[in-house]
Amino acid sequence: MIGKTDWTRHLHEIRKREIDIVFSLLPSRQFFSGLEIGAGDGYQTTLLAPHLTKLISSDLNFKRIKESLKLPHVEYKSVDADSIKDVFEDKTFDFIFSSNVLEHLRNPGSFLRATQPMLTEDGVAVHIIPSRHIKFFYLLLYYPHMILLAIDRLIGKLKGKAFFQGASINLENNINAELESKGTRSRLKRFIFPSPHGNFSSHTKEFIAFGRKRWESLFREAGYRVVAYRQGPVFSGYGFGLNFLRKLAEYTGISSEHIFVLKKVSDFELKAWEYTNNFLPRGSMYEKEKFVGDWMRKEKNAKTFVQDFTNAISNPRGKKVLDIGFGNGIMLKEFANVGAVAYGLETENVLMGLATKRFEENNLHANLHIYDGKSFPFDSNTFDYAYSTSVLEHMTYPEDVLNEISRTLIPGGRFYLSFPNKYAPKESHTGLWFISWLPRSLTQYILKLTNSSPLEDWNLHFVSYFSLKNMATKAGLRIVYDTNSPSYFKGRVKKILASVGIHYGILLKTIILVLEKPKN
Repeated sequence: MIGKTDWTRHLHEIRKREIDIVFSLLPSRQFFSGLEIGAGDGYQTTLLAPHLTKLISSDLNFKRIKESLKLPHVEYKSVDADSIKDVFEDKTFDFIFSSNVLEHLRNPGSFLRATQPMLTEDGVAVHIIPSRHIKFFYLLLYYPHMILLAIDRLIGKLKGKAFFQGASINLENNINAELESKGTRSRLKRFIFPSPHGNFSSHTKEFIAFGRKRWESLFREAGYRVVAYRQGPVFSGYGFGLNFLRKLAEYTGISSEHIFVLKKVSDFELKAWEYTNNFLPRGSMYEKEKFVGDWMRKEKNAKTFVQDFTNAISNPRGKKVLDIGFGNGIMLKEFANVGAVAYGLETENVLMGLATKRFEENNLHANLHIYDGKSFPFDSNTFDYAYSTSVLEHMTYPEDVLNEISRTLIPGGRFYLSFPNKYAPKESHTGLWFISWLPRSLTQYILKLTNSSPLEDWNLHFVSYFSLKNMATKAGLRIVYDTNSPSYFKGRVKKILASVGIHYGILLKTIILVLEKPKN
């Protein structure tokens, strides 16, 4: 076209850069079995094929593919990505790839959920998707492009060519868009006014959809996690080929594409997300990601926790140990692993089911119970030790729970307790600064403004050291003050604070205490 670079060559250069970036992100450059979604003219397939022993190149319409680009060892298969469910068997591919396809689908979420089982457990999916920046380029350069196109078509008209070339041209660049009619007027209207690039009803909806966070959320819902991300090359979609401006834009962090490398999440992580979405239906993405992250880290941190417990209290082997708020059961499982007689309390049947299954799968035993958040279903003087981590702030009746801990511990028994410090500058659940310092009504208002979960969703209460000490004293439990430290300065601070009845945990964002039931 007049004033433009050759579009095919320009597009191939973009595809080459995309593939180079993709394989720079992957730990391995070779895969056994791959699926390409949206082969286009076939050039992209030639770039992927050297990295795969077996490759299926799929597209909705193979009329576009050039015979000169077809490879003999690649299987070409006509597939409608919107109807891909059950087309291939589970765990068939260790590499799935698409570039600039998802935005054209009627339901990209359904496509992602349908292809997730097709991926092997260690496989990767790569999806390249337009970014919001390309919307600016698309709208900004649309009319310069159309002016050049009109000039080109007018010259063609003088040579006897049709102004609108091709009876079935889709000016909307959308594989699912239906033409309003086949009349000249509707085609002229679409010729004059820019249409959304993808399968969206407006530019605004498309702009929102092209955001990175939006796609990451969609991947999570489909059972993927993002393991690598990179911005793709800059281009406008019109082939102006202004390399200086392109390089300048890329240097300043502008990009036309998101390049995502995905892996399947484990069944446990899927259940964690399912639980989190039910538990925090109004939660921000920060809150949900942190909640799931805490669950996932427990597996890694369980051994460290048991060691900390042993150092702070004693070896739990052979001892009756009670977990108050066992959650998914990971921590209590580790106590059972080291030989403790494991007991647990929870208020939710969903968590009871998860923890019970975890113990069954590991051939371990625990006495798990559902309780009302107030009264323990155990006799007095039953347990040697008890613990609770990051649960106190979610208790509706903390005074009753501490009374029950005191009742069910044996004389001399100890309780290991950790909870977020109310006066830590950054509140750990919401990620908001100083939110726990404010009156509860003002906190609720700020949470609403920031689209965070209201306090009732978490059943969240901000607990200070002094309020906890007061509840513990009333329950007949005393704080054990640890003044030992390899650091002279820290040891002195601990001793000074202990001398006035203050635990050094008051200085930390998470307060960790050991409470003891007196022997007499």
